[in-house]
Amino acid sequence: MKASLEELERCVKKLGMKGILLYTNLAGRFADEPEFRPLFAHAVEYDIPILLHPAKPITSDIVKDYEMISSLGNMFDDTIALNRILLSGILDQYPKLKLICPHLGGTLPFIIGRIDHQVNVLKRGPKYLTKAPSEYLKQVYLDIVSPLPQAMRFAWELMGPDHLIYASDHPWVDPKLILDGLRSLSLPKADEEKILGGNAENCSGSDPDLDCRRLYDYGPRISLAYAATPRWQEARKPAGTPSPQHRSAHPLRREGRHLA
Repeated sequence: MKASLEELERCVKKLGMKGILLYTNLAGRFADEPEFRPLFAHAVEYDIPILLHPAKPITSDIVKDYEMISSLGNMFDDTIALNRILLSGILDQYPKLKLICPHLGGTLPFIIGRIDHQVNVLKRGPKYLTKAPSEYLKQVYLDIVSPLPQAMRFAWELMGPDHLIYASDHPWVDPKLILDGLRSLSLPKADEEKILGGNAENCSGSDPDLDCRRLYDYGPRISLAYAATPRWQEARKPAGTPSPQHRSAHPLRREGRHLA
């Protein structure tokens, strides 16, 4: 862990990296384990977000038939890793932690009521938590990558508008599919603008050189999607700048600036 923290310091302070990509399992172990917790402390100290993302799911052998690793395995890894963090007390220890989970949090938002009941009513869980697991969940940012608008709406109703972030999952998913799904919900304009840019800006730290309206996309692509609000497009792009669909899908890679 010492070498990892030294590399994190180098990446943030010398290379200007703006966040941490943290796998949902680390060769079968999980980031909430005590050995890895200094990472969360340093993320808070540097005021940078941590993005959970699956690599090889721990359920790979179980879901490899019918090519279910991506459709189910990744979602299960999101769910397990995020729930372990909620139940670990990390969000009490580091209440200012900016944690992002993709894919609408896997299945966790849809079963969080059961987890609340297990922990709070049946007393099956840690005794040191200061609030219900669902309340910790609301401290986390979820990206809205889902082809199902109804799932986006449920997340909006559960989490509120302040902790949802647009992302595209490019190149595996057409960004327009996610954007069209969000806009089909006809959410209040202010909520939509938060999801399309404002929330990403809030969880990106205070670096004035970071264009926070390029929203978090993740994984090996390390691309940041362009915000889709017309107001932002007109206000932010220099004169003569081509429209986003004609620009590189990897703006930070093109500019030599990567999200760790």
